[in-house]
Amino acid sequence: MPGRFYYSLERIKQIYSETTPTEQKCYYCSSKLADSKPYKLDLIKLKDIKVKSGGFRQHNVNYINENAAILIPRSRKAFIIHSINTLIKIVSMLSCLIFLNLSSLVWRIIIGMVLGGLISSIILLITWTKSNVSYLFSYGTVFRVIVWIFIIALISHFKITPFNITTYDSIYFVITAIILFDCVLMQLINFVFGIYSSKPITRQYTDTNQKFNDGYRVYNDVTVISVVYPIF
Repeated sequence: MPGRFYYSLERIKQIYSETTPTEQKCYYCSSKLADSKPYKLDLIKLKDIKVKSGGFRQHNVNYINENAAILIPRSRKAFIIHSINTLIKIVSMLSCLIFLNLSSLVWRIIIGMVLGGLISSIILLITWTKSNVSYLFSYGTVFRVIVWIFIIALISHFKITPFNITTYDSIYFVITAIILFDCVLMQLINFVFGIYSSKPITRQYTDTNQKFNDGYRVYNDVTVISVVYPIF
C-alpha cells in the first residue's frame, strides 16, 4: 500500500516502552506485573465438516470450528524476552542455512532450528521467564517430529572427520511424504492417545489448560479430507 512503512523506529520503541497500569501478575514472570501487551493464543475445536463435490476439480470443503481466544497476562520484561527469542530463532536458522558447511540443506535447517531453540531456552532459564510457545510441544507433535527426523536420518550419511551430512536422492520423496501424509500420522496418534495427543507436555496458563482439556487444539487436520479425498 502507498505511504510510509508502519513500523518505524519510533513506533517500535513505543511498542516496547509503553506500559499499562495494572495489579495483575505476569504469567511468564511471576515477580513482575502484567503491564505490557498480553500474549494472544487462538485455539479451535472442530465441530463439523461439510463436503460438496461437483465433479473433477470442483470440490468444496467447509470446516466448522468453534474458536477460543485466550489473553495471557504478560509483563514488559517477558514481552522483550519473547521478542528477542523469536529473532534469535530466525537468525539461527538463516545463519545455519547460509553459513553451515554441510552438504545437506535439510540438516542445515534442522540444526538451525534446534540451535535456535537451545539458545532461546538458555535465555529463558537465565532470565527466569516462561516460554510463550511451549504449548506447541504436545505429546503428539513431539512424537511426529521424532518419527520424521528418524526417517530422514535413515536416508542420511554422517561423516565424522571432516564432519558432514549428506542425504540420498530419496530425500525428495521423504519431504513430499512429510508434507502430504503428516496429517495421517497425526490422526493415528490421535486415535491411540486420544485427547492427550494434543495436550502440551509442560503446564500452561490456567485457562489454556482448561481449553485443552475441553478438546480445543492449536490446529486440526482431517486425513480423509486433506489427503485421501483430493488424491482420489
